[in-house]
Amino acid sequence: LLGCAEFGLGAYLSWSPADADELYDASQEPETGFPLVMSRLIALPYFVTISLFGLGVLTMVLSAWGITAVWLERKSLLYSIRKLYNRFLEISVQKYESIDSNKVRSHLFATVMHALQCCGNNGASDFDKSEAFTRNDTIRGISYSPIQYPIHCCARAFSTDRNACPLKFTPENSNIEIGCKDMFDREFLFYVNVTGGSLLGFAALEVLLTVLAVLVWRRSPVQEDFWYEDDEEESFAMKGRIPRMSLVNRTARK
Repeated sequence: LLGCAEFGLGAYLSWSPADADELYDASQEPETGFPLVMSRLIALPYFVTISLFGLGVLTMVLSAWGITAVWLERKSLLYSIRKLYNRFLEISVQKYESIDSNKVRSHLFATVMHALQCCGNNGASDFDKSEAFTRNDTIRGISYSPIQYPIHCCARAFSTDRNACPLKFTPENSNIEIGCKDMFDREFLFYVNVTGGSLLGFAALEVLLTVLAVLVWRRSPVQEDFWYEDDEEESFAMKGRIPRMSLVNRTARK
């Protein structure tokens, strides 16, 4: 569901800006509620919306892969997702430039680091040897230079203070000691356990409801009046829908 929402919103804002503007202009109260949210979304630059679209596609693909793996009970498929993501992290660290570069790959990896509260693949040291990473960046109209690591490695709000992140990175004000690989493994195992537990819970619930339904039906007075009238039984028996032995037993009871 999250992937579908990201996909739809990213596509709408990327390729239907005119429709979005009309929706916003028609609003009665642009300062509150939904119109305010729309105004903020419409103001997002193109590279952000296209990154949101790409993240939605990636989320839906990984979700479909995971659902298929669980449905087919194939652990190899689940661990394939883990390997693919680790490979994605390695390449993203090597190719990461800056937010100001307007590269989709850089924005996507920055989104991942911000969402998981991590930095790099194994930590901020991954960027020490990176040739693509630039030591200056601009975000929200504010330029930061020089910076040792990406801005989104900061754990809190960005500051222009020389002793604050991103101009000065410390373990207290940033995530430089937390790698995205470890964070993903932690989240991956958590959701695998949640998914497995949920499936087992639903299966147990279905069995319990089935047993309760059978018990209620057997004790219900409707079950005793289940038999049809003799004429109707004879008609059904002639068509082979009710064994004639049931009619004999019915007559014997009378």
